[in-house]
Amino acid sequence: MRSATTAGPASGAWWRWDGLRQRAASRRRPYANTGSLGTLVPVRLSQLTGTAAATSKLQMRANLDSTATAFTGTYTAGDIAGGTTPAQFSRPFDISDAQGGTHTVTLAFLKTGPNAWVGEIYATPASDVTATGGLLASGAVAFNGDGSLDLAASDPGMFAALTPTWTNGAGTGPITIGLGTNGGLDGLTQFGGTSSLISLTVDGGLLGSVASVKISDAGIVSAVFEDGTTRAVYQLPLANFQNPDALTRLPGNAYAVSDDSGGVAINAPGSLGAGMISAKTLEASTVDLAQEFTNMIRFQRAYSASSKIVTTVDEMLQEMNALKR
Repeated sequence: MRSATTAGPASGAWWRWDGLRQRAASRRRPYANTGSLGTLVPVRLSQLTGTAAATSKLQMRANLDSTATAFTGTYTAGDIAGGTTPAQFSRPFDISDAQGGTHTVTLAFLKTGPNAWVGEIYATPASDVTATGGLLASGAVAFNGDGSLDLAASDPGMFAALTPTWTNGAGTGPITIGLGTNGGLDGLTQFGGTSSLISLTVDGGLLGSVASVKISDAGIVSAVFEDGTTRAVYQLPLANFQNPDALTRLPGNAYAVSDDSGGVAINAPGSLGAGMISAKTLEASTVDLAQEFTNMIRFQRAYSASSKIVTTVDEMLQEMNALKR
């Protein structure tokens, strides 16, 4: 028998099978395999209904016009957010706090020279955050001669994770900003033509009701919500025993630890001797009933044919003996 536990990367919940009983609860802390049966608690996916997830990732692909006229005035960080200097390209996007509230954040750019721009990320209105002027991040953005992003010459502040402090008191976690890789064309680029947004991906928001559940081979339990959002919520570790044949059998096709079974070892599926999890799989007999009936008929026919041959040979021998007489 294998006991099973769950722990969620997001919720830190455990799920344990103990004979015929299931215990359940959830914890808002990272999953940690302590190996202790006393920390195991069950999974209640129904508790996820109506919950919210704060935005944790923002990825953007956009092109900045290389033929745009460079700004010749004096620029100070926060001028775009404050309206002192107009941006040459800007796009607002909505991000969610931990309570499901929506906030508008704008990413704006201003060309300052050949292959050189400055960018700002700010909240609109500025009163949504405690940062001065609503400015969340700013810095230089540089490009290579082929139009690809030059991270080495850019300001790291424009590409670092954001942790806004909302004035409504809602919580948030670090928001990873994905504006491209060094020398790549997978984020910000600078080519001739109108500055434009190519794609934008922002996660988070109100999760709604759980529509279905998926479990991977590695034991990751993911809740699929009605809006199509998928969220990994639990981890299912497995428990192994040194002598599983010595487990005590209980009613209801269940087993319990015995003195001879040895101690329990709880690990993630696929690691340290633990097996993998097969979701939505029903164990059945390896015997194909239809095939076995077919084989039985074939063997009966073969036996009948062999018996007929023996009978025929016996009759021939009897005829030969009669001829000699």
